[in-house]
Amino acid sequence: IQQLLSENLEARGSFHSLLSNQLSCLLERYREEKAEALEEKTSECCDLGKQVQEQATEIDKIKAENKQLQQSLVVAEDNIRQLENDKDILDRQVIDSQSEIDAKNKELADKEVELTQEKDKFKILQVKCYSSNARFSEYIGMYIWLGGISV
Repeated sequence: IQQLLSENLEARGSFHSLLSNQLSCLLERYREEKAEALEEKTSECCDLGKQVQEQATEIDKIKAENKQLQQSLVVAEDNIRQLENDKDILDRQVIDSQSEIDAKNKELADKEVELTQEKDKFKILQVKCYSSNARFSEYIGMYIWLGGISV
């Protein structure tokens, strides 16, 4: 029994030693695989980090462009408001000018009516004058005919 026990212990020791060696090998292989996997993941993370950084830089550029566009939009909106104000001012000036033109046209029309009336009066006076001259010539002719001129 002692010999069996001793062989058993010896076998167990060999088994433990063998098992320990296999476990060490497996553990070493596991560590190597995990180290390779970690290295791959680290490389992938670095690549993703670079991509994220590039995208962040691109986003910053887009934000800067967006800010410039927004500022340009504000300036354009201010310009539009100023143009609308200028248009309103010009519209009022046109209305005022049109009112002045209408008033001047009415004044001219009134003066034209006055002038036409004055022309008509002048024609009447002219006719009266011709008529008076004709009668005066007639009177002189009769006076001469009657021998009324004495020297």
